[in-house]
Amino acid sequence: MADIDLEGLLEFSTAGDREAPPYFAGRADVLRDVGRAAERCWDHWTDGRGKTPGATRVIYGAPGAGKSSVLMHLERSWTGPGGGAPVMLRLGAPADFEDGRTFAERLVNLLRPGKGAEIRTEISRTWNLQGNLPGVGGQLGRESRTGIPDDPINAVLSYIPAETWTSPVVIAVDEFQAASGDETAPHAKVLHKLHTHDYEAPIMAVLAGLSNTLGTVDRLGISRRSIDASYSLGCLEPEESEDLADGWSAHFGLPKMGPLRTAMLAQVEAGSHWPAHARNALASFAEEIARVQGDITLVDMQRVATGAHERRQKYYQSRMSDEMWNSKWLLGAVVADLWAGADSGDVINLVNRHADPASNDVKWRMPEGMSARDFYHHILHRGVVQQETDSTVSRPIPSFRDWIIENCMPRPFSDADADSDPYAIPDPCTPPTPFD
Repeated sequence: MADIDLEGLLEFSTAGDREAPPYFAGRADVLRDVGRAAERCWDHWTDGRGKTPGATRVIYGAPGAGKSSVLMHLERSWTGPGGGAPVMLRLGAPADFEDGRTFAERLVNLLRPGKGAEIRTEISRTWNLQGNLPGVGGQLGRESRTGIPDDPINAVLSYIPAETWTSPVVIAVDEFQAASGDETAPHAKVLHKLHTHDYEAPIMAVLAGLSNTLGTVDRLGISRRSIDASYSLGCLEPEESEDLADGWSAHFGLPKMGPLRTAMLAQVEAGSHWPAHARNALASFAEEIARVQGDITLVDMQRVATGAHERRQKYYQSRMSDEMWNSKWLLGAVVADLWAGADSGDVINLVNRHADPASNDVKWRMPEGMSARDFYHHILHRGVVQQETDSTVSRPIPSFRDWIIENCMPRPFSDADADSDPYAIPDPCTPPTPFD
């Protein structure tokens, strides 16, 4: 018990899913491929072949699939810069990529820690005085309103030549589905040059976001068919869940065998191995173990199960927007009728079929100001559906479909309803029960 990290467990129990996980499991194919792409990028550069081959990767999935965790794990596990080991510049939102000032400063800080503001100021001063900068491969773009050229990578290269780099750089942009603009935007041109390996530097891009990220890439002028590889993140495999539970337990000094492990795996399985559910289940265990000060014999499995149940409830409800609640009969009907192999057009047709603009019940109407296509994109952003690379639409979050049908489908009022709690929302992952 003395070796159990109670402080860490308590911190984990309250941390959000935007925090780096203490132990990472699964996604081996994604990690391996991105790592190898970065290595090839570096080998090509050090062999003296100048511009490196493009290696753009796209990672997509519904909210809670673990896209940000993949990026954070890569960032943390890579030991660069130095010795050719990859190093990541992780940008939490497209705005950090679109803002030349922020992007240039952070890239400099990665390559020359602590020098970002100094060199960025020098870039701005020189640009404003001269009107242009001698970038690698020619003149830079027009001056942006920030005083940084439209091509911040070339601006940085003019001060930190690629010949002095000691690692390949992976530019990772999270939430990329929200990127603005079209192919004429300055940041779109930078992305295009990253994709077509037009920089004389060992640098590549990884874009992470919801399933319409590939559509955003198209809008910015890069054909999704030219993307080197894209990965759809779904549920963990059962053996990956076991690895997660064992690694998580070891990290906090907990026993990896016995009733505690059995209970952990049961709760993770109750959430269908969906990453967000798995994390919430472990958070419930963390909270309970901290409560009993690490005495595993005092852990109340009923409290753990109830806590995991409540966290799943909050997760489902966090996926529901005001628009979805206001049109919940429409949402429930669409989800109930959606079949395997349907495409986006089929979903839009279902929305049009079930929406009743003349209904006295607002729950059957389309959200105000939305078309059927808008509603489709809205529920895609909320994780109800996901568009795959073969154009089919899937339901990415297990049990969310059942939860929506249970809570967003009209049903006849019965005498039993009068005695029920009107605010209770059932969980399709079964009522919480203690584990022996």
